[in-house]
Amino acid sequence: MFRNLSMSKSAITKIQGAIVVIIVIVAALIGTYAWWVSLPPPAKKTIKIGAPHAMTGEAAWFGKVATIAAEIAVDEINEAGGVLGMELELVVEDGKCEPSEALAAIERLIHIHNVDFLIGATCSACTLTAAPIVCENKIPYICHGESHPDITNKAGVGGWEYIFSQYPRDDERSKLMVDFMINERGDASFCYINIDNDYGRGVYEAAENETLALGGTILSSDFHLPGETEYRPILTKIKGLAPDALVINTYMEDGAKILEQAYELGLHEVIPHFYSMCCLCNEAVRDLIGADKVEGLMEIETFMIYGSKAEDFAAEFEARAGEKPTADAALPYMSVKILAEAIEAAGTTDREAVLNSLKTLHWDYFGWSEAYFDEHNHAHYPLFIKQMVNGEVTMLQMISP
Repeated sequence: MFRNLSMSKSAITKIQGAIVVIIVIVAALIGTYAWWVSLPPPAKKTIKIGAPHAMTGEAAWFGKVATIAAEIAVDEINEAGGVLGMELELVVEDGKCEPSEALAAIERLIHIHNVDFLIGATCSACTLTAAPIVCENKIPYICHGESHPDITNKAGVGGWEYIFSQYPRDDERSKLMVDFMINERGDASFCYINIDNDYGRGVYEAAENETLALGGTILSSDFHLPGETEYRPILTKIKGLAPDALVINTYMEDGAKILEQAYELGLHEVIPHFYSMCCLCNEAVRDLIGADKVEGLMEIETFMIYGSKAEDFAAEFEARAGEKPTADAALPYMSVKILAEAIEAAGTTDREAVLNSLKTLHWDYFGWSEAYFDEHNHAHYPLFIKQMVNGEVTMLQMISP
């Protein structure tokens, strides 16, 4: 009538055994999971350094040489064993020397590439725009091409704690050059050709103030847009004014065109001295337009191929880039070196620890001086006044920091 539902003793024993096995397996899995989640995260194998260099646009030359120089530093450090046993990796995004593009490049470096630190960029306006975002994300950022005074004024104790800069300030560099032109070379009257952007106007404002303070006279000051190709009307006017000196305050490609057209119009025959505020008194411009068109040109810069350390860097840079380095290559090289030293001194890649390390770090600048960041996170390097003589760059004066 009713089916016997009782189970044999052996069946019960089998079920109990199976339950015990299941319990043991589950316990083992739980234990394994607990052990796994308690493990520290896997050690980093690379330290990513992001660089929003201008690889295209009006400042592409600066971005190109900065990237090559930074890669040299990365390779040297990795070949020597890396930093804390980790290799460095350079990640470049094109900032185009345009504030909105540079900001987008930095956002990609932070949120897509997940870089640990930043170096760069190329143009002051880009860093002025991006600095608040960099500080918000608490990423140490070593600048090497930016020279606008507002960067140093706002960095460090100015509020932008994570922003560090190396390039000499526009106002300080301009004052030193004007002092040299008037007091050392005896020039009294000047004509200026300036690029029409934050850099060009900032440099000219400082130069104008110092010129007037020292009793000099500015006969004309003209501004041009980046990438212009025709300067003959301005140069013809300047030739008629016959100043003691023509001061060219612009970027390399634009300045090369100005020098070339000035030579064609015979300005060298009536103007005793030619000066540049940036990136024209070098072998790259000489080779581009001819040695005769840059002969006698004088310029102020924070790097020269002088001494064994600078010579070693210059040899490697020329082998890779096909041209000799200027400060626009030397400072990106130093950015990587400084960052590596700061990480090593901190003993960790923790950003706060590296930030504090940067604030107290002292480093060698090509054997010329010991450098460090001041309270505005700005480094002070020697400045050189140089001149193109018989097709070669020669040093006229070294100004200690």
